[in-house]
Amino acid sequence: MISPFKYASLLSLLISTNAIANVAFYYGNHPPQDELRWFDTVVITPDSPFNPRDFNSAQNKALAYLSVGEAPPNVSRTLPSNAIIGKNTIWKSDVLDISNPAWQNYLMHEVDNLMQQGYQGFFLDTLDSYQLAAKTPADKEKQVTALVSLI
Repeated sequence: MISPFKYASLLSLLISTNAIANVAFYYGNHPPQDELRWFDTVVITPDSPFNPRDFNSAQNKALAYLSVGEAPPNVSRTLPSNAIIGKNTIWKSDVLDISNPAWQNYLMHEVDNLMQQGYQGFFLDTLDSYQLAAKTPADKEKQVTALVSLI
């Protein structure tokens, strides 16, 4: 069975734009704002020096990249240790317990901050990272239920 979250990011992107849009993903440190204007929608890592208020227009929309299931060590160190349920050795990040209230609060705070900065929506990533750590059906179901609730 295909996880309902495997394509949730793309689906939410398409729904939020009300059509299939001309989309760019830019994860670098210095987004080239003039070049990105060629795209209807851009997904930007919000820790870059990019001002979505300067970018958004009737023709352009900036979405913030948001990792739901993982965090870099500098973020996960601020959470209770029971919020971390595993490691993603490829990306050198911590896999987080999506049902943990501390992680949920962190994500909701991030969403509020990013909306205040001017982002028009989010590209949700790492929705299925819990599968790296949750081994039992009960553990997996707990993470899926938390994802549904969170989204």
